[in-house]
Amino acid sequence: MTNFPVQEEEHPIVAQLRSATLKTLSTIVVPTGVVPPPTLHMFMEDMDQPYAGYVSTRPFYRGEDAARAIARLGQLPATMMASRILLTWEAEDMMLALNSKTRVPSSLDTVEATFTGHVLHRHPLDYQFLGNQVRSVHWRPTERFVNASLPEPIEAALDWWRQLDTSSKIEETVHRLEMDGYGITFVKQ
Repeated sequence: MTNFPVQEEEHPIVAQLRSATLKTLSTIVVPTGVVPPPTLHMFMEDMDQPYAGYVSTRPFYRGEDAARAIARLGQLPATMMASRILLTWEAEDMMLALNSKTRVPSSLDTVEATFTGHVLHRHPLDYQFLGNQVRSVHWRPTERFVNASLPEPIEAALDWWRQLDTSSKIEETVHRLEMDGYGITFVKQ
């Protein structure tokens, strides 16, 4: 792998995006009862506007298909040579999607990754129900872990990104991902 300059563990713009992600989850879950899919946000720290955009997983079946779909989130930032990424997912939903026997409490997990490490922020939450409808989301104190173990597909996405793909064209990668059902949004620079 290429030698990269030392990167700060946590970037201020990523903290802002993490906060917006918490608000978004609350906004989406209450009226729909559905959590957002695993999503990867890309950063190009050498640009004036470092936030480049995001990619969300394609629809998937539980089990191995879910693991492959989540791992492939690392493909676009590898092709774009993104310098930092932020992955977000609902932990309980992720374990169910992977058919894991491990049960975890509900939390929005975010991992900010550089080429040399990552920081996991676990945002535990409780869903308040009225009948079978989500009425509100109650956030508990955030937990922070440096270089914590992560679900295998998240690790695979990080590994894919860290390999940096200099041989693929961004347009072709975007086209293939979109044809497979991934949601991609870029920020205008």
